[in-house]
Amino acid sequence: MFVTVLHKLQKHAPISTNCTLKECKKKIKKVDDTDEIGRIIHKDFLDPFCENYVLFGEEETSLGDNYLKFVEVIDNFEIRDSDVIVASYPKAGTTWTQEMVWLIGNDLDFEGAKEHLDKRFPHFELCTVVDFQKMKDKLGATRPDFVGDSLNFIKNLSGVRYIKTHLPYCLLPKQILNGLKKPKIIYVMRDPKDVCVSYYHHGRLIQGWRANFQDFSKVFLSDKIMFGSFWKHVLGFWNQRHCDNVLIITYEEMKRDLLSVIKTVAKFLKKDLPEEKIPQLLDHLSFESMKNNRAVNQQDKIESRMKHQLVPEKGSFMRSGQAQKYKDEMSTELIEQFDKWTKFNITGTSFQNDDTASLYLKSAI
Repeated sequence: MFVTVLHKLQKHAPISTNCTLKECKKKIKKVDDTDEIGRIIHKDFLDPFCENYVLFGEEETSLGDNYLKFVEVIDNFEIRDSDVIVASYPKAGTTWTQEMVWLIGNDLDFEGAKEHLDKRFPHFELCTVVDFQKMKDKLGATRPDFVGDSLNFIKNLSGVRYIKTHLPYCLLPKQILNGLKKPKIIYVMRDPKDVCVSYYHHGRLIQGWRANFQDFSKVFLSDKIMFGSFWKHVLGFWNQRHCDNVLIITYEEMKRDLLSVIKTVAKFLKKDLPEEKIPQLLDHLSFESMKNNRAVNQQDKIESRMKHQLVPEKGSFMRSGQAQKYKDEMSTELIEQFDKWTKFNITGTSFQNDDTASLYLKSAI
């Protein structure tokens, strides 16, 4: 492997618009502790199971260095046209979207939905996020294959595979990027201010991150949080929105009119839903139902991490289920900073003129 490159490279080569795997391997930079952001990451984000962050590839995506062990496997992963992929930046409404998509794709099989979501709808790159083998060796903490060996688990699934990913578009398997395979891709986005707040609590509850909210926000705005730049991530998928195998939805649309989004997704997946079961689906996808459903609420992960004293915070994976809750935790100054950052990143893009952009910039207008 090429992990040793990590210790040798000090600067990236110039970023290209078409990064082959060979070129991406050369574009690896360790996030060191020589500036404020690096010091926060080293102090409050790293642990024995994720010892370094690296900036990888043409978009300089921030990832744990364990990812480097799996780059070639991910790049060469065999995609099927029948695959259904839910993609998102972390904490953009992913779990809610997964449950909706799985039920629509499986003809509202509520009995089947009692199986854990992570097994029905595995997280593609989850095995790269931390070193699960080291975690097992040090703590005796074992995880099922769909967590600790997620790539092989998905590879061996039969039938329609439902796959979750937080990878940016540019790091998806090459069969997607070169158009050789056309799986159904449903991308869900959310106001980055709400994403930041939710990601902060998720990080303390699930990842074991120790940063306070002010420092977390600095890392988020620096694009060096795990999975990298929010806007590069969103725009990477946004630029594929005209492809017939890509559907873009938003968390805010789901909150405002879930039924309409359900119908849009059903049409995209070429599924006819029985009208008499729609009320049951809406109830199943309600916040209260999801929060109390152990098949989706990640309570097992929280309990495991608390047992091994890996996290600094107690709480629930699903916290409020509301849009624009960031106003409860962000100062006026921070909101303004986020909106200026958003305007800077979307200016000159086609997203700039979309209604969603106006929604996300309400406080800046």
